[in-house]
Amino acid sequence: MLLGALVLSAWSPALGLLEPAGEPPAAVQTAGSAGSVLAFAPGLGRTMKRVRTRMEHSGERFADALGEAGTLWFWILIAMAEFFVVAAFTSVADFRMLDLRRQGRGALSRYLGHGMRTFFRVLRDRRTPWLPRLLIIGAMLYWVLPRDLFPDETFVPGLLDDFVIAVCATKAFLRLCPDTLVAKHAADVEAQAHA
Repeated sequence: MLLGALVLSAWSPALGLLEPAGEPPAAVQTAGSAGSVLAFAPGLGRTMKRVRTRMEHSGERFADALGEAGTLWFWILIAMAEFFVVAAFTSVADFRMLDLRRQGRGALSRYLGHGMRTFFRVLRDRRTPWLPRLLIIGAMLYWVLPRDLFPDETFVPGLLDDFVIAVCATKAFLRLCPDTLVAKHAADVEAQAHA
């Protein structure tokens, strides 16, 4: 703040910010690091107040814009997390779960946990082909973007089409991935669980 006052006082005669020459300057003492005394003209105080007010308003507008952008990114990240939870669950869900349910909760939870970890490992693997990855990316974009076949304002059809596309893309992802790659990651997950 002191530096700004010094710069403004140095440039004020050139910018015409001082009051007419007939009025004597009012001395304002500012305690800086060296305790220097700076003499300012009365018009400079009003100018500095306007500059400070403009800076405050600019800061508030910037904070509002940043808050809106932060909120937007927060909801995008939430939507992406929802998509990946649905995709991971879909990658595991099949009729074998009915048999596991009869064996107890532990068997079903292990099956779901191992299957979801396998899905994410296959998704992150560099050897996964690009076509299955593009299917997942396309389905995720469809999930996140507000423009759908059925608008999300219509609750059941609007959310149902997102789920159908996520499920179909995930199943297609697993079918298009090489079986050896999926089997290797499934074996690795099982080995880590028993270690």
